[in-house]
Amino acid sequence: MENANLKMVYETLLAAPGMAEVVKVDLRVSRKLALFLVTAIEKGLVVKDGSNDLLSISKDVSHEEMKEIISSVLDKTGLTSMHDKLKFLTK
Repeated sequence: MENANLKMVYETLLAAPGMAEVVKVDLRVSRKLALFLVTAIEKGLVVKDGSNDLLSISKDVSHEEMKEIISSVLDKTGLTSMHDKLKFLTK
């Protein structure tokens, strides 16, 4: 699908009624899975030039909200320090 058309489809989906409503998500996962989840979200936030995925189209709002979710997960699991050290080691 052409980039412009795909962008219009994503924008239409995101503008649908109820999409801006705040929902509560209750997850019960191990710390190991929480760390994997945070890493997967971070890798997903790296947008490649010319990409036509949902995050590249809505990057302004979504990136900040995703970073807040990452921070919340790390705080609630007590893994902030470990995560920071792992990021430092893998640079």
